[in-house]
Amino acid sequence: LRIIPTTSGEKRAFTYYRDGMLAQSEGNYAEALQNYYEATRL
Repeated sequence: LRIIPTTSGEKRAFTYYRDGMLAQSEGNYAEALQNYYEATRL
């Protein structure tokens, strides 16, 4: 994310999205949905 100019809100949203992908890959679907939801709110 350092190469592409982004706002701090966009970086936070991406962090939630990335955490959601990780949780989903580990089978934690409820946690993944919560992270995706937070990402879309930002």
